[in-house]
Amino acid sequence: MSAGANDFPHLRRTNAVPSPSERNVLRGLISDIDDEISNVDLSILELQQKLDGVRTQRAGLQELRKTCAGIVSPLRHLPLEIFGQIFVHASEDDPSFGRRASHVCQLWRQASLTTSELW
Repeated sequence: MSAGANDFPHLRRTNAVPSPSERNVLRGLISDIDDEISNVDLSILELQQKLDGVRTQRAGLQELRKTCAGIVSPLRHLPLEIFGQIFVHASEDDPSFGRRASHVCQLWRQASLTTSELW
């Protein structure tokens, strides 16, 4: 862009009517600015798409981390008897807890079914 709005200070500070040549220069400037805005909009769109992809990748990594953390959870090392006693105490407030706990996972099912106080 060879000309800019700063090239016409007398038009910016007053309500003077631009000359035909100034109008032509300003129209060309407006067209150049519109083209540049379109280029910037395209860059924004490309960056947004890349950002969306990176966010999707991050969400997948967070889910994988959550899965891995669950696998190494110390709860997996508790004996069935401890789970059974937890279930017995939970059943004091909710008698159906033992039955419902038996539907969570194999470990809880085994703990629930081998804890006679629940049945």
